[in-house]
Amino acid sequence: DIKVDDRIVSLIRSLGLPIGLTSPLVYPRVYTMHPLSERAGIPTGIGDNVFMPPTVAGSSDKLAADRIYLIDNGISLRLYVRPEVDQEILYQLFGAETLQDVAVILSAPEDYADSLSEEAERMLACVQQIRRERWRLPWQSFCVVLPGTPEESRVLASLAEDRAGAESAYVDFLCHVHKLVQNKQD
Repeated sequence: DIKVDDRIVSLIRSLGLPIGLTSPLVYPRVYTMHPLSERAGIPTGIGDNVFMPPTVAGSSDKLAADRIYLIDNGISLRLYVRPEVDQEILYQLFGAETLQDVAVILSAPEDYADSLSEEAERMLACVQQIRRERWRLPWQSFCVVLPGTPEESRVLASLAEDRAGAESAYVDFLCHVHKLVQNKQD
């Protein structure tokens, strides 16, 4: 359940957004952060920019259970650690013994610079790249979303391509609109 106050805050925030930020709010960008693509997080050679990882469809069906994703809704950035990510991978990437340690380490990465791997540094470079692209807007918060937490259900609910309640899935809706347009033209 979402509190009325939270709904009002979201409504006021979304009504005041520039047009360019309404798209990611409605359809969040989902980047695969582990395993990172070969060039992701590496400097492009143009200013401080880095290459970004490819995006995946905003559907829980498309998210592998053993991966880590960065979800950008234009207001906040969430590093979503999926339930089946191996503990050894978390240790190699972040020097984390437990899932909860990942959140602690990434809340102040400068304090744990010795334990972060090169791939974790590249992940953080991607986060900074997104923040740089939106420098005129309020600072995007960054948090780690762990399996089984209330924040996980919020993240999964924000994925636009999933069916929500009695509504159809995003792809089904687009197909329906396409059929209506085709029928109108005939």
